[in-house]
Amino acid sequence: MGNFGRVAPGVDDLLASFADWAAAERVARAAAERSRARSLGEQAARSATWTGILVDLAERAAQVQVTAGGSKISGRLLCVGRDFLVVEQPSSRPCLVSVEAVDTLAPQPALPLAPETAGRPHRPALPGGVSRPALPGGVSRPALPGGVSRPAPPGGVSRPALPGGVSRPAPPGGSRRPAVDLSLLSALDSLAAERAPVALRSGTTTLTGDLLATGVDVLTIAAGPHGRLVHVPVAALAWCELR
Repeated sequence: MGNFGRVAPGVDDLLASFADWAAAERVARAAAERSRARSLGEQAARSATWTGILVDLAERAAQVQVTAGGSKISGRLLCVGRDFLVVEQPSSRPCLVSVEAVDTLAPQPALPLAPETAGRPHRPALPGGVSRPALPGGVSRPALPGGVSRPAPPGGVSRPALPGGVSRPAPPGGSRRPAVDLSLLSALDSLAAERAPVALRSGTTTLTGDLLATGVDVLTIAAGPHGRLVHVPVAALAWCELR
């Protein structure tokens, strides 16, 4: 009883060893997890397709910079159709980009979109018949083609944070199908039914005006202040921005 409360010789050393072993095991587990994550990322990269990468980015509403038709279009990638993308620019103006016209697409650090200014003229709804959700001041925000809801903000596993606390998204990958079963021509046809004010990029030419009609492979736009008719081959279209 006289030894009650006393620790037997050697126990302190044993407990210290236990602590060292536990720390070493944590380090080993963390290294194994990093190796597993790296392996999964490499597997996804090996099985990646162009459409799959686009769909993965759109599901995260990733901030991207798209080069198409000699222009750089920056904003959130919101959805992927059969042959087009929808990018919401910082001005909240959606831009439909032909997949065939894309030269490069680079994910960017997520940035907040600038609020729309009050008093902007009403813009027509996008294809799909979905109403634009209201913003403060009665200003409307564009809906997505095909009736698809806006994806949730980026999430998932992130790489080391960038300056300012912005997380860098993990590289997308995998083989996926377009989320919106709609072609670019069908989307433009819906916009033409409302005589939507647009800007178009065809080759090296940018046109602004009202989209009047779509044919089998051609668009008709009333361009400029005098509304002169201009016909644009769909195959030459790089992007269409809603005004």
